[in-house]
Amino acid sequence: MIGLVWAATAMAGGDVLRVGAKEAYVTVKDAVDNAENGDTVVIVGGQGPEQDGSYRETVPIADLRIDIQGEERPVLRPAEAQLGFFEILEDAEVDVVDVVIDGGGTHRAFDISEGGSLTLRFSEVRQTRRDGAGGGAARVTEGGTLEVVESSFESSFATNSGGFFLVNDGADLTITNSVLRTGVTGQGGGAIFCETSGRCDIEGTTIAGSEADGNGGALVCRAPSRCTITDSVFLSNHTTAEGGAISQNGGAEIDITGTWFCQNSAGTGGALLLDGDARVERSVLMGNVAINAAGGVAARGNVELHFNDFVANQSRTGGALFGNADELRFTHNIFADHASADPVSVTNQGDPFEHRYNLYGGNSTDGPTVELDDTELAGDPLYVELDVAACNGSDLRLLPKSAAIDAGDPSLTDADGTVADIGAFGSLKPGSPTEPTSPTNPTDGPSRDLDEGVTVAGCSCDATSGAASTVWLLALGLLARARRTSK
Repeated sequence: MIGLVWAATAMAGGDVLRVGAKEAYVTVKDAVDNAENGDTVVIVGGQGPEQDGSYRETVPIADLRIDIQGEERPVLRPAEAQLGFFEILEDAEVDVVDVVIDGGGTHRAFDISEGGSLTLRFSEVRQTRRDGAGGGAARVTEGGTLEVVESSFESSFATNSGGFFLVNDGADLTITNSVLRTGVTGQGGGAIFCETSGRCDIEGTTIAGSEADGNGGALVCRAPSRCTITDSVFLSNHTTAEGGAISQNGGAEIDITGTWFCQNSAGTGGALLLDGDARVERSVLMGNVAINAAGGVAARGNVELHFNDFVANQSRTGGALFGNADELRFTHNIFADHASADPVSVTNQGDPFEHRYNLYGGNSTDGPTVELDDTELAGDPLYVELDVAACNGSDLRLLPKSAAIDAGDPSLTDADGTVADIGAFGSLKPGSPTEPTSPTNPTDGPSRDLDEGVTVAGCSCDATSGAASTVWLLALGLLARARRTSK
């Protein structure tokens, strides 16, 4: 229904060119070549020239503003491995809605450059690959723009960086309410590699089961790029290098809010390697594993961590946080159930170095390797329900007797006017909603056609693959308190 409404809106501004065996145009390219600005190309499913009714083409689009609408979910198969099905060039503006793009394990889906813009809505992209280069599903470069809305990407490989997406040279990538599962790269960024003035914005999206031979099991954000992640889930991503979910390096800028990082693994920085201007707020880092240091976060740049929950992360040193930063500030965080190492280990305090209003509970030690500030305390956070394996299916609101309630900076207040609570979610108070409301719960992904096995709201995800699955299964033995329910 959503797709039909979109189509009707798009068609109102121009002609409709229909593609299919029984239509005016047999191939998508023929229709696009005859389209004008404001037209809509409708691709009818099951009527393509291929034996299975699919369409096998590569369609270049330049200097044209059109909508491309699927009807009966057409399957599009790229003809050229490097360029994909749609090659977006020279200031083209293209909206693609309700299609399936199948790379067959050998081809990209898109190539976007020269200021071209592609918006993909309510669609599925699967089995893409780019040998000898980066961007298994798409390369976005030279000022190009790719916007992904309520769509799923499944299984992609790139020899070089960016298992799904390579974004560079001033290009922009925006992903909203979508799912990316099982991206693999021989270099960095198992799902996404964002570099050289690229911008990557991710909201309400789940990235699961990706892995990289280099840094960033899911995402690399490299200077001078900027990345923002909001209300999303990073689950079971892996690298043997640095940053199991995200690696920020070279002085890039990154802002993370309301996001869950669960069961990611790396050599260093089980969830995050932060080496630049970085701010993480109202987020949860739970059940992540590092072989060396920093089960949760490895902080090296100018790093701020505020109102987060660090729970049951594992490493040899710095179970939750390992600091070797230029500047490091962490306030109003909960560090709980880190059994394998001190929750916080700092070798270089940086200037400034600030740690205030943090709560430490159930760890192998009661606090960081540095002396506790007089505003910090030890105590049980008393979560409503903690289940490490369930990821954001846990309820991390605080029960009434939690030591974190009203224990924050007295100059800060919660919505009810009381002193700020420590942690991401705040307390369970009489009359409060049944479900947590802060941070905003991540989306369940696309409004339709979620990948089989993925139930994002409870993280019942069949997302692990290869080394990621092996490392996590081994790490389970370290999680002495993988499930704890407070009553």
